[in-house]
Amino acid sequence: MELNPALGRDYCSRMLAGNIEAAEELFTTSEYTAERAALGQTIPGSAGWAAEAFASFPGFVVILALAGLLMGSEFDSNTSRNLLLAEPRMGRHILVKSMVVWLVVVLQMLTAGLIVLAFNLAIGRQQHNLSDFYPAPGDDLFRVALLVGGAVLVTGLASVGAVTLSACVRSRMGTLFWGGAAIGVLALGAGTKDVWAWLPGGVLADTMDFQAAFAVWNVVWGPASGSDIPLVVRCLPTLALLGTGLALGVRAAQHRSATA
Repeated sequence: MELNPALGRDYCSRMLAGNIEAAEELFTTSEYTAERAALGQTIPGSAGWAAEAFASFPGFVVILALAGLLMGSEFDSNTSRNLLLAEPRMGRHILVKSMVVWLVVVLQMLTAGLIVLAFNLAIGRQQHNLSDFYPAPGDDLFRVALLVGGAVLVTGLASVGAVTLSACVRSRMGTLFWGGAAIGVLALGAGTKDVWAWLPGGVLADTMDFQAAFAVWNVVWGPASGSDIPLVVRCLPTLALLGTGLALGVRAAQHRSATA
């Protein structure tokens, strides 16, 4: 006020109130980030870290790569004819290869959780002991059980979708290209809370409890919507859309095999 009296006391009061609000938001964000990081220094928490990672962009890239390797390579290497002569039902091929992809991803997820835990016990805890931010054991176990269960479900559905896509486009590079485009479409709508809550990307963010304060694996996604409508209700359109898309994809793959 001494440097510029024209600004007045009201201006300075508004500036002070804005700075206080920004400081409170920073404190809340930092405390939440420390709590999430502290989970990695516990056995169940490290599993939760891995679950969130594999049920989002990093895990989907792995699933697309495996789907292209297992299904797309059959067409790239011209060995699909022998495969289809032995078993002409494309739906069965998709189901079997999806189960293989899903099992590999689940094993990778468990391995990643062990690596996170080993790193935090050996290095992280010595450098940044976050024991003051550990949640109650019961809350930790319950939350991690939900995350792991959600990751198992999400990766299973993603495996079926990626293998079906690979059976339709019939190439490894095509699987990665169109799969990446699909991931980009899923991330649309994150800026609008009411819309995001009903879109597949928002349903996934709510299922896996993505938070804007700790955007490591959910950089591509938006955070959880915070909608008051139960997730069970909001996921119905997504499941219907996914089921329809998979059915049409299997039919298209079967038709291409019959006409090839």
